Amino acid sequence: MTNIAAIFYEQGKVDVAEACYQAVVDLIPTSADPDINLGFLLSQQEKHEEVIECYNAALKQDKNSVNAMAGLA
Repeated sequence: MTNIAAIFYEQGKVDVAEACYQAVVDLIPTSADPDINLGFLLSQQEKHEEVIECYNAALKQDKNSVNAMAGLA
């Protein structure tokens, strides 16, 4: 599903990509990666508050996630 979201993003279908990434977050709530992917997409849309929520959620799953820390920087 993550690959599908990336394809939609590349095609400019950002809303569909966001929905796909959110579905992965919902399906795998114990993994940091889906939150990081969603956070990156939201950062491209300048949805700053939602970005912070995603990266903080990722850090709850993996407190040593360099990608989540970098996303918050």
